[in-house]
Parts: sequence; C-alpha cells; structure tokens
Amino acid sequence: MQQSAKNYHIAVLGAGISGVTLLLEGLKQQLWKDKSILLIGDSLANTSNKRISFWSGTEDLVPEFPHLKWNKLAVVSNEGSKIPLQLDEYAYYSFDAAAYRQHALAELSQYNNVTIIEAKVKHVEQDDTHCEIHTDRGRFVADYVFQTVYQKPVLKPKSLYFLQHFTGWKIRTEQVFWQNDEAIMMDYRTTQEHGTSFIYALPASQHEIFVEYTIFSQTLIAREEYAEKLDLYLREVCGVTEYEILEEEYGVIPMTDHHFKRRDGRVVFLGSAGGDTRGSTGYTFTNVKRTIAQILRSFKNGTWPNLNFPQQHKEQFYDAILLHVLAQGKYPGHALFADLFRKARASHVFQFLDGQSNFQNDLRIMLSLRTWPFIVGMLRTLRLMIIKR
Repeated sequence: MQQSAKNYHIAVLGAGISGVTLLLEGLKQQLWKDKSILLIGDSLANTSNKRISFWSGTEDLVPEFPHLKWNKLAVVSNEGSKIPLQLDEYAYYSFDAAAYRQHALAELSQYNNVTIIEAKVKHVEQDDTHCEIHTDRGRFVADYVFQTVYQKPVLKPKSLYFLQHFTGWKIRTEQVFWQNDEAIMMDYRTTQEHGTSFIYALPASQHEIFVEYTIFSQTLIAREEYAEKLDLYLREVCGVTEYEILEEEYGVIPMTDHHFKRRDGRVVFLGSAGGDTRGSTGYTFTNVKRTIAQILRSFKNGTWPNLNFPQQHKEQFYDAILLHVLAQGKYPGHALFADLFRKARASHVFQFLDGQSNFQNDLRIMLSLRTWPFIVGMLRTLRLMIIKR
C-alpha cells in the first residue's frame, strides 16, 4: 500500500454518538493530547432529532450534557395494569442526541490535533503497519481505525434479525395529564398487530412530553402509521385532544443474534458496528460507554494495542434465546416483558439486561418467565451453536 498521504495516529469513521464520545472522552482525559486524530463523518451538519434514553446505576455513564432524569419508572401491560418498577440504585436518563452530537463536534473542533472531514468512506485497507481509508474525498492513512458506521452483516443460516423501529414526538399541550416525575418505559396498550409494540413516554414538564411508538418486528411499516398510533394513544389513552408537535424523530435499530467482530487487525468496531447494541432490547449507549472505558484504560495503562475485549458469550446466548421466543410468537412480547417486570425487581432485570449479573440473578430472572418457550429456545440455540462449530 502506498503511504504518501498524511499519517494520523487515530482515525474514527462515523461522527455519530459512539465516535464523538470516544474522542471527546479520550481528549478530556488527556490520553491523546500528543496524537494526531482524524474524524470522518458523511453528514456533519445533520441535526435530525433523536433522543437517547437508558437506565443506569451510576452517574459515570451519563454524559456531561443537559439531560432528563427520573427516579420513578413504570411499565403498563396490554390489559392496562400499571407495574411500578423497583429501581433501587438505578435511575432513568434521556438526552437529545442531535444536540449532544453538535456540542461534541464543536468541542472537538477546538483541539489542534483533531482534523474533522466530511466525506463518505468507501473502504478500508490495512497491513501490519497502518490502515488506508478510501473516501469520496481522497485517501487517508492512520495507524489505527475505530469504525462506528453500521452495515447489516452477512447473516449465517437461521440467524435471527429483528428491527426495533420507531417514531417519536415531543409534544406540548395545555392539558395537565401526566405526573412529570414518572416515566413510562413501556406502555403495551397498543394493538400489537405488527409485532411487539409499545409506547415510550418521557415527561419533560407538566405541559411537554416525549412519546414514541416502538415496534420489535422483522419488517418495517408505512411511516404514516406510526403517526396514527401516536395520535390514537394520546387521544384514547391519555385523553389529550389538542397538542402541538415540537419535534419528531424516526429510527431503526438492529436486534440480532449475529456475533459481531469487535476487532480486525488495526480496525476496532464500536457501537452497533461492534455489537454494542444489545440483541434482546436494542439498548446501546451504556454498552458503548463501557467499551470506550475499556479502550481508554488500555491507552492509560499502556496495554494498547494488545487489548483483548472480553467475550460476551453468555449475553449473546440469552439474546439468541429471547429473539427465538419472540420469533415463534407463542409467548407474546408484551406478555413476556410485563411478566419480567411484574415478577422481578427492576434493578435485577437491569443487571441481567446489561450483562452485569451473576448466575444466581440470571436464574432468578429466567424463573420469572414462562418456562417452556425458553426451554425450546435454549435447545434451538444450543443445536445451532453445535452446527456452526
């Protein structure tokens, strides 16, 4: 490979949340103050609305950026019963991802050792000494690449691939209809005809609330149908007849049992591209933060580039089972998640879903659900693991 272009120490491909957070935290910790850094994004001015929401038992995972926080959280079943969640040390958080991204890009632009380029990456080549990044604006060279741009993987036979797709509205209404100190993580009072679906409701004040219609399924629906479901929920469930839509977002998140490659030589994959999206829930941000922490610790301790990322075999196994149960449809998703939060403490569920629990907690969670669908799913997953070997 030719090496006439400027050689950067680090290149980050993709200026989304994963990429800008990695750079911002590495630079703020002064780990890369002597490194030349390249950030390539294909739409730097894109400010499409999007919220990132997550649970956390520590403030360490929360960005230093304006965010909302709730210490009261609930799930509502399809039949309408409200399940208050026992959070213990956990809280629920949400922040404006588009605003955070623009804030991060503005901060990164103040560092003299950071070059930010708007370009579309075509492909990356590498050898034992460096990587070549080919874009529509030319060729760039870096010692190491962090790839955050997601591409649907080539799936193995019988692999499962679901989509978590959604439309969200931030609305304002003069009607006071919600206690703004409580968020609803999942409200299953939806028709369920397209797959597991629920409403997500995050109040910002007495008069402003963010509502999102979310579906777990293998196919998308028409864009206008999301709006119909949100309007139906506001009118029939919440009794809100007059409202103004302040912001709107749309997104699609992969949920799969595919085992993503974390590293390929000098290229490290981060975010959904590296498997940070939990296959059973679609939650990504806290996993991204944990992966970033591992990367930065390795730079701080001098163990980079020999960092070996811990395997997630147990979590991938559980995700594959749950996706199989959802795919079979014999244990409807709305019933599964309602049972999960009705019969177990939310803090224990969060530990399980974060891959931070021990076997005793795992067993406690699994015993809170209908046993037979999960036994079938487990046997199916074990059989496929043996075949793939």
